[in-house]
Amino acid sequence: MKIHLSFICFFCISVMAYGQQTNIEIFGKIKGECKSKIFIFFENSFNSGDSIFTSVKGKEFHFITKSTLPALCRIHFGENSQIQEFYIDKKKTFIEISSTLSSKETPDSLGGPNTRFTIPKVNGSETETMIRNFNEWKSRQKASLDDHSMVYNKLKRFVKAHPKSKASAYMIADGIHFRGSGYFIGEDFPFSYSEVEELSNYLDKSLKKTFEWENILRLLSKLESRRHRSLHSEILSTDLTDTNGNKKNIREFTGKYILIDFWASWCNPCRALNPQLKKLYAKYKDTNLEIIGISIDLNAKAWKKAIQQDNLNWPQLLEENGPHGEFSKYYDIESIPFKILVDKAGKIIGFNLTIQEIENVLVRDSN
Repeated sequence: MKIHLSFICFFCISVMAYGQQTNIEIFGKIKGECKSKIFIFFENSFNSGDSIFTSVKGKEFHFITKSTLPALCRIHFGENSQIQEFYIDKKKTFIEISSTLSSKETPDSLGGPNTRFTIPKVNGSETETMIRNFNEWKSRQKASLDDHSMVYNKLKRFVKAHPKSKASAYMIADGIHFRGSGYFIGEDFPFSYSEVEELSNYLDKSLKKTFEWENILRLLSKLESRRHRSLHSEILSTDLTDTNGNKKNIREFTGKYILIDFWASWCNPCRALNPQLKKLYAKYKDTNLEIIGISIDLNAKAWKKAIQQDNLNWPQLLEENGPHGEFSKYYDIESIPFKILVDKAGKIIGFNLTIQEIENVLVRDSN
């Protein structure tokens, strides 16, 4: 199941349905710390009406509401809470939650403590059981998953065997996640556009108006926008502005390996990586490595100040339109830090490699 790690702010939610609704009950038991209320919404009903909630009493809760079946439920504890998902396909479902509270000193006026939780058990849902069984198989095969064809062929057999099941559609689109006001694909999503398209063609037409099918279309759209992320393709040739206001092109730096580092002054994870990049640069800058920083800052003063504060001594360029700049859009960069490694001929050989993986490439080249 997908885990939504970002903490949410309170929003109003309601049940959206694709067909006829029926009365349902969801019983729950909580192990661990929790808040006094628990909230539920269905599929993607963000910001669309009144919230559905119930009180937690004696570490237990009970929802009585209406929904189409089967349906994807999304459950949380209000403000500053994770969201977790599970499917229901019968009138009564039982779930078990394991939760903890953090930042307990945070006053309720500021949203209260954060809630982190998982759903280790769901009883009464065949759809959820099928999804969990598939994901448990993937976990057992983890050491062999470098060959993604194993997962793909297993999923294809499942979809062909269950063409009318929402579980099939859900697992095809398992790589797309909701965040903020849009959708993004995890960097480790293993399937190509053509593979997702092939899988979706096995689905029954009865699923074409479902939330899950909409997610498949979103996934295909995002994969299409990543068509430029092909290994061994030439890096985009475009002019960006350096700290002196001059135009520079990435192609000017070919002849060495180029590590393109997308970052911003306000991105704490980006700046936390700078000490490692400085060590890497000091070790290889005189032999076979150049680092190019590309910032998506909209505030040029903040960008230049961060360069000085972090003492970055490699070329720095600015996407003047920030995250909507040509480079960012061309490579569908949705989050930073983001890195592209380019070989001496100007061709891409890796995305978001670790420092160790980059160094391995440089060492092999030296030898």
